Amino acid sequence: MTAIACSSNKITDYVNRAIDRVFVNDEELIALDPGKQLIDNDPRIKAIKDGVQLKYKLEKEEFQLVWPSLRECILVKRHNVKKKTTENKTN
Repeated sequence: MTAIACSSNKITDYVNRAIDRVFVNDEELIALDPGKQLIDNDPRIKAIKDGVQLKYKLEKEEFQLVWPSLRECILVKRHNVKKKTTENKTN
């Protein structure tokens, strides 16, 4: 996960690229349950969280401050993929 190339000050870019790597296809991302407890316990999300902490050398307290916005980034990407998939099926 730390080998993902991205800007050192754009954690959201890293998260988006990590999502593309850990979720093999769109259906896996769409199937991810967005409930707080469920999404945070998914092993792929845990891998992304660990990757963020390692790559950006965040202490536990720092990570806890940025995680809510990164989690939202994951949910927005999931929403956009789901919307795109739904639109493609109707066309």
